[in-house]
Amino acid sequence: MPKILILGGTRNLGHVTAVTLLHAGHEVTILNRGVTRDELPGDIERLHVSRHDRPAFSAAVKGRHWDAVVDTTSYNGQDAAEVVHVLRDHCARIVAISSGQVYLVRKGASPPYIETDFDGELMEAPLPDTADHREWLYGVEKREMEMVFLQAARPDLPVVTLRMPMIASERDHYGRIQAYAARVL
Repeated sequence: MPKILILGGTRNLGHVTAVTLLHAGHEVTILNRGVTRDELPGDIERLHVSRHDRPAFSAAVKGRHWDAVVDTTSYNGQDAAEVVHVLRDHCARIVAISSGQVYLVRKGASPPYIETDFDGELMEAPLPDTADHREWLYGVEKREMEMVFLQAARPDLPVVTLRMPMIASERDHYGRIQAYAARVL
C-alpha cells in the first residue's frame, strides 16, 4: 500500500486529496499546524507541526518514509526550502501544487499558456497595497516556490509541480464559487 504524506490536508485541495487517496487504498498522513478544524476520517494519520519550526518538523518525520509527499501549502521559496531541507531524505518523490498565476506575471506571455511560457522576464510590480500587487506577488512567490522544488530534484527524488489555474470546491474557504455565482446572478 503506497504511503502518502500530504502537507495541509484540512481545507480545500488537501482535504479532498487525502480522502480520495485513502479511498483508493493508500496509507495517508497529513502534516499541518493543527490550527484548522479537521473533518478527515479517523484512518488518516495526523502530524501537527509547523514547517517553519525546523527542529520540531524534523523530529515529527524522523525514521519515517513516504512514497510521495504532496505539498498543497507551500506559497513561496521559504516554504518550499523548509520542505526540501526536512523531507528530501524521507520520501521517494515530491508533488508541489503551484498555480497558473506563475504565467500571469510574465512579460509578453499571453493565453493560452504553454509550459515554456514560464521562462522569461517578469512584469514590473504593480503599485503596492493594491489587488493587482497582491496577485502579482502571489504569482512571483509561487514561481520562487517552484524553482526551489525543481532545484532539489535529483535522480532518486523526482519533483513534479502542478500549475492549477484555480482550485475551488465546496470546501474553499475563500468562497470563490459563491463569489462567481453572485457575479453571474
